[in-house]
Amino acid sequence: MVFKGDSQEKFLKFCVPLHKYGLEGNWTEAKGILDKDKRLEHAAITSGWSTLLHVAAGANHVHFVEELLQVLSDKHIDLQDSKGNTAFCFAVASGNMRIVELLLKRNLHLPRIRGGGGHTPLKFALMQGKCYMAQFLYDKTKEIFEDLDRRSLFFTCVETGNYHMALQMAREWPNLAWERDQNNDTALHLLALNKNPMDSCCHSPQLPNPIKINPGMNQLMIFQLVKYLWKTMLRHKTLSEAIEIISEPYQLLFDAAEEVKKIMPQSYAIMKNSDGLTAQQLFTTEHEGLRKKGEEWMKRTAEFCILISTVIATAVFSAAINIPDGAAFISSSTAILIFLSILMSRYAEYDFYKSLPLKLITGLITLFISIACMMVAFGSAFFITYNYGSRVIPDSIAVLVCPPLLLYIALQFSLCRLH
Repeated sequence: MVFKGDSQEKFLKFCVPLHKYGLEGNWTEAKGILDKDKRLEHAAITSGWSTLLHVAAGANHVHFVEELLQVLSDKHIDLQDSKGNTAFCFAVASGNMRIVELLLKRNLHLPRIRGGGGHTPLKFALMQGKCYMAQFLYDKTKEIFEDLDRRSLFFTCVETGNYHMALQMAREWPNLAWERDQNNDTALHLLALNKNPMDSCCHSPQLPNPIKINPGMNQLMIFQLVKYLWKTMLRHKTLSEAIEIISEPYQLLFDAAEEVKKIMPQSYAIMKNSDGLTAQQLFTTEHEGLRKKGEEWMKRTAEFCILISTVIATAVFSAAINIPDGAAFISSSTAILIFLSILMSRYAEYDFYKSLPLKLITGLITLFISIACMMVAFGSAFFITYNYGSRVIPDSIAVLVCPPLLLYIALQFSLCRLH
């Protein structure tokens, strides 16, 4: 503050009126006060340490800022308030491009000076929904981004509906496709949970209120964003990893689509978009690559499981008269039949909804039973052999039989849980 000691009277006499004129954009009256004390040009005139430049920039008074910049020296352009915000942060948050350009002419480094909370001016623009301002600052700021900045800005874009910049960032840093926010959600989670994801809400520099951008199904940026995020995830992750990452929004979207289909008029379900495709046809077309990957993965899994089941059935066939061996033979034979049915499936789109996952889970369960019975038969053979001898060996074998079974359950649990 400029005034100390008997400052209260002078503060009320000079700073309070100056703050008022800054809010009103009254440069004539403000200039009269500044002429009395030049220190007021760059002094903190509020309890939050805001200078007159902070006040005028935040109040969107272009003429006032122009006149004030003529009397300020360069070292006073980047002064910060008590929270660390510069006048540039205020101008960015208000969305006034003209004031931002005026400030940049005096100091090109302003976009890189962090404000309150360690946020960049770009983050303030995004939080206020100033899409045009954010795009203007993006290229001037991205070279100073740290990993935390990129993640924070990306999720802010998704949450505020700035899908164009979110897509731009995802293309530059593909790992953002599977990054998680503070709530452990990915961008696909947020898009799935968004109550109104079809609208992109941005503030135009010419209009004080938000404008809704909703040009049509195939032109919506959100569809391009979702498509890119999903394809990026599949390109860098295995199919099971990708499904596990987005299992919650995937199930949410599927359930929501099914519920909407129940209550919407039948005529809406067969309406076509600009490409002549219904919603179901569009879904099938867009996910054909995913269906093929799912088919390849399912066949490969079934082939491996058939091989294991066949080995078990062959091993226990000669001793199938015993109860454990007989159970192992029956369950392994059942598993072979189930996995054969998977290989012989049509692999149509609707087969992946219920039929194939159920077959896979059933086959894995029967395979587990056959392995468990084979282990029991193996362990019981030692108890019979050492019935009149030392119990150390059969007891040790019985203990060693358990870990493989537990390992099988642990390895297959995540796969079964996804379905």
